[in-house]
Amino acid sequence: KAKLYRFSKEGNQWQERGVGNVKLLKLLISSVFVKFGANYD
Repeated sequence: KAKLYRFSKEGNQWQERGVGNVKLLKLLISSVFVKFGANYD
């Protein structure tokens, strides 16, 4: 399980957005990470 946070400019702090499964894929050519999918509870 992973937690997703977002930064709130009004409160100037990180806020929890959701919890779920996240898969990251690394592209071999460009070494860029891509979020493949997320399921939020």
